[in-house]
Amino acid sequence: MPWPDARATGEVVEGDVVAHNIHHAFRALDRMAALRCGASVAADLGPRTSSIEDAESTITGEELRA
Repeated sequence: MPWPDARATGEVVEGDVVAHNIHHAFRALDRMAALRCGASVAADLGPRTSSIEDAESTITGEELRA
């Protein structure tokens, strides 16, 4: 089940979320940090600063192979 869109309701929610579906996370969160193999690879991903494709490549390390 997708997460509700908190931005649409105007609610302010702070906390930590562990997500494995980037599409749900982009819909529900304003910003996020990303880990790969336990190490931080990005501290400010989100719908205002990057696309889902950019975030996916950062998380998976795809940009390192290009």
